Order: sequence, then structure tokens, then C-alpha cells
Amino acid sequence: MQIHLLRHTAVAVPQGICYGHADVPLACNFEKRAMQLKEIISCTYDAVYTSPSLRCKLLSSHLYGAQSQDDQRLKEMHFGTWEMQPWAAIPPSEIQPWYDDYLTISPPGGESYQEMLNRIAAFLQQLQHSSLDRVLIITHAGVIRSFIHLCANIPIDEVFGIHIGYGSLTVLRM
Repeated sequence: MQIHLLRHTAVAVPQGICYGHADVPLACNFEKRAMQLKEIISCTYDAVYTSPSLRCKLLSSHLYGAQSQDDQRLKEMHFGTWEMQPWAAIPPSEIQPWYDDYLTISPPGGESYQEMLNRIAAFLQQLQHSSLDRVLIITHAGVIRSFIHLCANIPIDEVFGIHIGYGSLTVLRM
């Protein structure tokens, strides 16, 4: 099975702001960028899945109309009370333990990276039991890195060094 992972287009959020689950607006060039992506993505897919986050759903709708299926497991990591806060404003007493062990420690009211990995693994397991040959998933950078880790067996600390640009397409084989 081929898994094509498309990251949403750029967002209108200032640099240095923590966001994951929060619905944030898309950058003003969304329409233009979505049209460019529509021309670039020439494959046909057996299924199209999308994160239910507005930034992914809008792109999915623009590219595939009502053909895509929302799946909660494809949402970005939940940063809890840190959502929409400047990273620099998060108290060191809260953020340092997470920096030291983001895999098992979650932000207050949020989820750990392992919890996100577990949801992606459950989604992958469902795909493995399907008869689909090629799927498109419109989602987020953190989710795409999770897919890379799980499908390509790249260590977690190495996947964070992989740049996943806005509107970029990553292709994996499972």
C-alpha cells in the first residue's frame, strides 16, 4: 500500500506560537496554494482521509470535495493549556519536564507524543486490514513524522530532523 501524506498549507499564526489541536486560520494565499496543489497531485486514490482540523478540512474540500473522510486520529498533537500561547511564555517548570521526556509526559490538559503515536498506529492498523492500494491523508507535520517513524522505522529523535513543509507531499510504502 502507498500512503501519500499531504501537510496542510501555511497558517496565519505568528512565529513562536504553540498550536496543535487549535483551529487556526489559513494564510491569505490559501486559494492560490490549493490550486497549485490540485495541479501537482495527479494520482487517483482509493480513499482520501483528513484530519478534522479546519486547516486540513478546507484543503481536502478544495481538492476532493466531499470525497474525504474525517478521522480524529489524524489531528495534530494536543498541547492542552499551552495551545495558542507563545512557547516563550510557557513557564519553565511546566515545559522543561516535557522537553526532557516528551514521549511520556503530556502538556497540562494535553497528550504525550506516545499517545499521539498510539492513535496513528491504530489508524495504520485499520489501513493494513483494508484492501486499499493507494491512500491520501491530509494532515499535520507531527502526524506525518509519526507515520514516518512507524512505517519507515526511523527513530523518533531522527524524525524531528526531517523538514515537513506546508503543502508538502510525503510518500510511504506499507
